Amino acid sequence: MMVSPDRGLSAFDYYESLKATANLVIYVMGFIWICCFGLFAVTYPSFKVIQIIDRLGSIPDQSEEEDHLLDQEKRSKSKRTLKLIVLLLKPKTSEERDSSNTENRKKETENCKTALLIREISASGTVVNCLKDIVQLKKPHVVFFNKKNNDSLPFEDITKLEFFSQENDASLFLMATHNKKRPHNLIMGRMFDHRFTKTTSFFVAKLAAGIKPCLIFTGEAFEQQEN
Repeated sequence: MMVSPDRGLSAFDYYESLKATANLVIYVMGFIWICCFGLFAVTYPSFKVIQIIDRLGSIPDQSEEEDHLLDQEKRSKSKRTLKLIVLLLKPKTSEERDSSNTENRKKETENCKTALLIREISASGTVVNCLKDIVQLKKPHVVFFNKKNNDSLPFEDITKLEFFSQENDASLFLMATHNKKRPHNLIMGRMFDHRFTKTTSFFVAKLAAGIKPCLIFTGEAFEQQEN
């Protein structure tokens, strides 16, 4: 039986003491490793959370951006109001006053109005020649439909005439027709806002040599107003 030189122990007891010491060292190292791992597991997520918070802090808040945009809109509106006030309070020069007066003044002579000249399918040669003469007199403010039209009669359906008036920006129309009741007939009318308003018919029952047309204008407007 072997005996320890420093202690009076047997070899078995010495082996058991070494085994207990090794187990204690293993337990201590395992405890230290578990503590380190637990500390890492606790601190690493918190470190990541801190990084995320820092990144979120660097991103501007949406409410702050909206407030900034609202402030800019208010400033721009205030600048516009100030400009309008300055323009209103600024005294006008003589040239500006003269130009404003001339613009507000009524026109003595209106702009030349465009006329539509339409040939009906049964129009006679006499009224067609009359239309051609009017075209020569009224150029360039005239649109001549020389093709024979049978669906543009103002007394039956006015929609096509209103369409032509809007397309050509014309406020007057003159149509040539011919039938037994109204031979060699000219239908004259006017539009307002491209809508049919008034019409007048000119026809001659019996055409004779040397005949001259006679137009009579009656009404209060012709008696009271000189122009």
